[in-house]
Amino acid sequence: MGTKTEYYDFNLPADTDYADQNQFNENFEVLDTTLHNMQSQINSIAAGLKYKGAVNYYSQLPSNAEIGDAYTVLYAGSSGTVPDGTEYVRGELNGTAQWIDFSKDTYTKAEVDALLAAKQALLNANNKLDPAFINYDSTHRAVSDTEKSTWNSKQNAIDSSHKLSADLVDDTSTTNKFASAAELEQIETNKNNILSLTPTVLKDGFTLSTTWRELPELRITIPANTICRVSAMQTFNAADPTGLILSYGDTDANRESLSNLWAKVENSAGGTVSLETSAIIDNSTSNERTLYVWATAKASGTNFVRAVYEKLA
Repeated sequence: MGTKTEYYDFNLPADTDYADQNQFNENFEVLDTTLHNMQSQINSIAAGLKYKGAVNYYSQLPSNAEIGDAYTVLYAGSSGTVPDGTEYVRGELNGTAQWIDFSKDTYTKAEVDALLAAKQALLNANNKLDPAFINYDSTHRAVSDTEKSTWNSKQNAIDSSHKLSADLVDDTSTTNKFASAAELEQIETNKNNILSLTPTVLKDGFTLSTTWRELPELRITIPANTICRVSAMQTFNAADPTGLILSYGDTDANRESLSNLWAKVENSAGGTVSLETSAIIDNSTSNERTLYVWATAKASGTNFVRAVYEKLA
């Protein structure tokens, strides 16, 4: 007894078998059935795909197409003439009708060259992307060399490390001017000259005694390297002796020493009097000095003592 073929189960007689008409008939029946089934499948496939033609862009594929309708999309994207050539068939996937790409997976060199040539249209002569194909938005912009140069020329933010450049300030008006060091020095000199003409009046109204009293409220600071005039005045409305002293001395022992005393005046007769004394004081040292005002009068009555300082130089 012979064997069977691998795929279609035909009978193969053995070398010693006689020809058997039944086996021939059986084999032909298998062949006939197999060929019929194959032809049915081919016819089914041919009937299932209905080529409808071509559209320019994918967005133009009809939404009312039937299952099996096939189209060719000529161009890529939604505008332009960049070749595409993808084949789509209307089918179902997971129960949803949709367009299914069934294009071939390989291309000839000529086809690849044609596709690349079309993409080259997106580039300019220097093989750089044409700006017309860039989608700009609020965070993506093209900047020119002129704009970058303008930005780079801006001054840094003004702070302790970055000062405002003088050439960036409009000083053409009368209210906006830069002053040089010499001009500032002259302003300071003018201020001092004005102050020297303005008397500095210190406090008055004190209760005195029959002994000399230094009045802390009337102490005057004489600036270094300064010439000034100091005047002291006293008014007393009782019949008692009065007196005034201007001195560098701040104690009873040194107030009238030759090196300290600048001025002294007394009214030994008493009475309602106005007493005044003054001195031009030259402090040519490099240090400030304190000038003390001393006064004496009876405790009764009303006492007024006033000191005036005027800078001369």
